Amino acid sequence: VALMSVAPPGSTVATEAIGHHTLVPLARYLGFNLEGLPIDGNGLIPEALDEACRLSDIRAVFVQPSVINPTATLMDARRREEIAAVARKHDIAIIENDVLGPLVEDRPPPVAAFAPERTLYVTSFTKITVPGLRIGYLAAPDRYV
Repeated sequence: VALMSVAPPGSTVATEAIGHHTLVPLARYLGFNLEGLPIDGNGLIPEALDEACRLSDIRAVFVQPSVINPTATLMDARRREEIAAVARKHDIAIIENDVLGPLVEDRPPPVAAFAPERTLYVTSFTKITVPGLRIGYLAAPDRYV
């Protein structure tokens, strides 16, 4: 639902080069392109996102800042704020997949805290309560609803 709101068919969504395993088939199904960006020990590199936005018509960035799949990296608060600043600079949406966030003790604030006007925040309590049950929720700014 979040991706359909920000990425019409033919558009491009940036994401971590090593990222969520269901994103590739979802992109094919919904008809948008993915641009994999480099990561380091702190997650998605903001300068890489900035460059991709300058060189391509990026419509959104999909990030998983808490326990990045499959590396289990945790993005710190400063990096989350930098990602939000780049998204704001280029007027792109942020889709924040934070379904593993509740598993992290003392995790940094979500990216959504730094750019609430453009972040579609996806999370779930089922990873910590009933892993077999697939129920999540999406919090999004009015312009995407």
